[in-house]
Amino acid sequence: MGDDPVPLSTPRVWILEPDSSFRDLLVQQLSSRGYEARGFSMISEVGAAIESGERPSLLVIEPVLPYGDGQELILGMKSDPRTEAVPILLVTMDNTRDRRIAAIRMHIEELVLKPVTVAEVCRKIAKICGRPLAEAAEPAALAHLVDRLPG
Repeated sequence: MGDDPVPLSTPRVWILEPDSSFRDLLVQQLSSRGYEARGFSMISEVGAAIESGERPSLLVIEPVLPYGDGQELILGMKSDPRTEAVPILLVTMDNTRDRRIAAIRMHIEELVLKPVTVAEVCRKIAKICGRPLAEAAEPAALAHLVDRLPG
């Protein structure tokens, strides 16, 4: 893939989210709506993709991760000339004053508080990417993912 930019018609969205059900649904919805979506469960996977020359058009991240500090990844990306311009959408349950201040200081494009629906996150992504959402795939195509949701 290298440093080739993604055409404006196909935003590349990376999702770093520890909840595999939420992450998979988001990837599926974005993919079915004309986005190139890729899910990650660990910071090291995002780092490896960046080191291999890949770049997202947008990073969606839950900063509270079981195997690393998402805030460190964000700060690293914002200080790296290769990724400093990548917009970041923070999707988190952490509604503390410190988290909101940190988001401002890290120049986060948008902060969304959980619980949130996949549709809401998709709308935020479309807004940040400046690209409307295409029609979604048939609901039957998503049935296998809904069965995996806790509850």
